[in-house]
Amino acid sequence: MKKRVKKECRRIVSGKYYDELMGLIARTLIAIEVERDELDRCLEAFSSYLTVGVVDPAPDDLNFKMIMALMEPEIERAAERSARARRRKKPKSADEGNKEAPAPLNNNMQEIVFATNNRHKLEEIRRIVGDKFRILSLSDIGCHEEIPETASTLSGNALLKARYVKRHYGYDCFADDTGLMVDALGGAPGVYSARFAGPAHDSAANMELLLRRMDGAVNRSARFVTVIALLLDGEEHLFEGKVEGEILSAPQGTAGFGYDPVFKPAESPVSFACMSADDKNAISHRGRATALLLDYLSKL
Repeated sequence: MKKRVKKECRRIVSGKYYDELMGLIARTLIAIEVERDELDRCLEAFSSYLTVGVVDPAPDDLNFKMIMALMEPEIERAAERSARARRRKKPKSADEGNKEAPAPLNNNMQEIVFATNNRHKLEEIRRIVGDKFRILSLSDIGCHEEIPETASTLSGNALLKARYVKRHYGYDCFADDTGLMVDALGGAPGVYSARFAGPAHDSAANMELLLRRMDGAVNRSARFVTVIALLLDGEEHLFEGKVEGEILSAPQGTAGFGYDPVFKPAESPVSFACMSADDKNAISHRGRATALLLDYLSKL
């Protein structure tokens, strides 16, 4: 994938200050009657600037430059406060007994960081990868903060997470984002799948809301899409996996996680939640994206 040119800033801001600053920026853009397309471009650029310290690429328009100049002092103050807060929360070193110990090392196995602490995702990826690589979690490298996912696309969120890990911890890594796209809902929940029913990432509430929205819908076609972003040796690469299927009228099965009980892939007579882990991984969106990632890594 083509290497990106990045404009660096000195720091990033924490979630608390991010919400305040993004709200102020949005209100300012609306007040000066910026066109919708330009508004979205500016907000995405500021989101990247505040969360991972890059504007990639920076919008070349007067409104962005004007608001950047106006907001720079506020951003710097928020960045200073965020840095102080992170230093206060930083875990103690391993010899002080408070840092989570990483998994046992295997010197014969190549390591790579998967930018997640989601237990279900880790289990699934580790099962798919097998003994080809040793997958480290964010906890394994001492990253315990929540990485903001503020992009408007799956690939954007995956890149945000991978860049964050590289910038703050120095590791090459990969990250993913997954969305359920339902045709009858115009592609929703899409990039908001994990927080469809609110910021709590409540899978049961998400499914309940989805089924309510789909009540009486004739067209129940949908697809799961996973995008994996790999950051390796200064290059960024994207791998996409997709599985077509349909939304069931009621949950089916108890295995899996997320929307698995209400999604039936086209290749199967039952939902993902009725399958064994190996059967699901053989046809799943994440399994397909991971296969592309492994194929790329095996050729290096």
